[in-house]
Formats: sequence, structure tokens, C-alpha cells
Amino acid sequence: MKHTFLGNSGLRIGEIGIGTLTWGRDTDRDDAEAILRSLLDAGGNLVDLSPAYGEGNASSTLGALLKQSFHREELVICVHSGWLFDGANIIADGGRASIIHTVEQQLTLLGTDYIDLLLLNELTLASGESPIPLTETLAAAQFLQQQGKIRYYALHGFPVWEAAIAW
Repeated sequence: MKHTFLGNSGLRIGEIGIGTLTWGRDTDRDDAEAILRSLLDAGGNLVDLSPAYGEGNASSTLGALLKQSFHREELVICVHSGWLFDGANIIADGGRASIIHTVEQQLTLLGTDYIDLLLLNELTLASGESPIPLTETLAAAQFLQQQGKIRYYALHGFPVWEAAIAW
């Protein structure tokens, strides 16, 4: 499988990746292991996670697989920020505290000390406006990167003009 760099970064990813939307809910540990093994056997390495996936169970499912069946270095783990699962509901929150909490929670569930890519999701109100300034979102990501908890971060769903102004 061909690998490429993500954007202009040094993060090398395979041309295909897997999502974990149903892991720990509809996809049990054995099936998740088979899916991940197939990805790696095909030369892929990218795994997409969110705290809300699998009703909050996807990350702990991947964490169990990392502990028992796979090496952390084999994977590029991408985590979405801005979405939380409180046990009953999916909650949208893209503020600094939420982003930092999301990363620390994911690190614990995954049993690792870094996330390769943090996707900063744009969250909008019904009016079409974002309740959180992009500068706050970026500052939280830069803080986590300086701590070594994330290696890279990217914007997801933000208008290009807003990203250009914030950078």
C-alpha cells in the first residue's frame, strides 16, 4: 500500500484507514481485532476515534487491543475533539477545558502517552455561529502539543477564511 504525508506535515499515513464508530457497541473486541489486523496486513495504519464512538466504548476497545495484541507504534491514531459521550447523550463542547479533558481521557483509555493527530471539530449553533473562538481552540491544541500529548492537530469543518484569520 502506498503511504503519503498528511498535508505538509511529517505524519506518514497509509492510503486507507479505519473508523471505529461502532466499536464497543455493535462491533465486539474480536471483530475489532480482526478489522485492525486486516488494516495492518494491507499496509494501512490510520485509526479514527472519537470519545462519542461506540457510545463511548471505542477508545477502550482499541486500548485493550493495544495492550494485548498490537504495538502502539504500528498505528497512527486520530482523535476527534469537541464531542463527548456522558453515558446517555452526545455533547458538543469545543472549549479549551473540553479539548484538554478529551485528550487526557483518550490517553488513559488507550493506554498511551501520545495521540498522533487531534482533529479540532468546528461546532456551530443553530444560528450558524461558533460559540468558541477558533483562537481558543488552537491555543488548547498548541498547549497539548507542547506537552507532547499530541503530535499534530488539524482543523475539521472550519470555514477556510476563519482558519486563515486565526493563523
